[in-house]
Amino acid sequence: MKIGKIVSSVGDEIVASMILEKKPLDVKTAKSYYNRQVYLDDSKKGRPIGRIKNVIGRTDDPMLIISQGREKKSPGNLIDKIIYS
Repeated sequence: MKIGKIVSSVGDEIVASMILEKKPLDVKTAKSYYNRQVYLDDSKKGRPIGRIKNVIGRTDDPMLIISQGREKKSPGNLIDKIIYS
């Protein structure tokens, strides 16, 4: 399931804009995203790039904070990539 697009990185964390099916995001839906694994392809065959650590921002334009796993990728190379969960 497509969940967002990577827009920035800070240290070992990645910031992604969230793609919403319905707006605004409610608390129950936001909580359901916590700790989900994040992938760069929809097939989930590759290793995850990390897990969702937090959902921040406005309810009509939420952002995901993704904590990278052990095998860290260069966050700069991930900018503008679509992410899946």
